[in-house]
This record gives sequence, structure tokens and C-alpha cells, in this order.
Amino acid sequence: MMLEPNPVLSEGVAERELEKLVQQHLASGVSYRILARRGNPALVIVTVAEELKVDLIVMPTHGNKGIERAMLGSVAECVVREARWPVLTIGPNYPPLVARQVK
Repeated sequence: MMLEPNPVLSEGVAERELEKLVQQHLASGVSYRILARRGNPALVIVTVAEELKVDLIVMPTHGNKGIERAMLGSVAECVVREARWPVLTIGPNYPPLVARQVK
């Protein structure tokens, strides 16, 4: 399930929906933090990465090409351009990964 951008959603609703996704898909024992912010998605991602002093930004891409990409833009592309850290992008056709906790 993917939440599409919707200005009607509040941060509280977004946080609850993200928590549901975590419970369904993240292995138990894995630490995480949910942050919901409003604003330009790319700039918010870069700002939060700076606040948290991350080592790596990992994000999905839609894989849009041609006129669709030109019209819609690319959040991932903007993050790659603006971030001062490495950015790992994962395309829509990449096989799903099985999360395992490393001990």
C-alpha cells in the first residue's frame, strides 16, 4: 500500500497510516522513527536528513520517463541534486527485499 500525496491528510493521520505499514512490513526488533512533515517533499527529505545527521538517504522512484517525468518532476531527482549525503534510489521494478535483522 502506498499513500499518495493528499493535502487533506494531517500529520496525525499520516503517522497512524505509516505505523500500520510498519507493523505489517517491518521485522520485529528493528528500530524506527516515524516523522510526518508538510512542505515540498524533496526539500523536507533533505532538511530532515540534515537534522538527523543521516549517513544515507534511501527512497523509491516511480520510474516515470519522457513527458510524464518532465510534467510531474522527480522528487528523487531533486533529493539527489540537493542532498549532501549519498542517496540510494530503488526503482519500481526492483525485486522486493526481505528484511532481516543483522546481529
